[in-house]
Amino acid sequence: MEKRNCKRLATKEGVFAVLSKAGVHYYSPGPLIDISLTGLGFKYLPIDEEQNKWSEVSIFTCDCSFPMIRKIPCRIVYSCEVKNQLPDFDVDFYRRCGVEFSGMSEDHISKLRDFIEEYTVADNGCN
Repeated sequence: MEKRNCKRLATKEGVFAVLSKAGVHYYSPGPLIDISLTGLGFKYLPIDEEQNKWSEVSIFTCDCSFPMIRKIPCRIVYSCEVKNQLPDFDVDFYRRCGVEFSGMSEDHISKLRDFIEEYTVADNGCN
């Protein structure tokens, strides 16, 4: 059963997410898959086994065309291993991660709305 209040929207090419936690630098960034006002999904290469301890996510574009949205409070809903099917990508597996935003500031919400409007391929599906 779908628990989301907002439909996740596919993102355009060149947008990324990166996890962090208080007092720790950023973790392995990866391409954004989809996003809504309540969460996002992205792919990344794992560099440690403590991904469940990451409590913030930042969103950015590879060409810096949109200011980075830093340290959005979140919780990891899932993180699963996915077999790589891209021949030019020199790894056997990567991880797909889904996060739920929590306790966002008004500034985060405003920036996220602007980001969704500009960097997704469909209109916002919030109820």
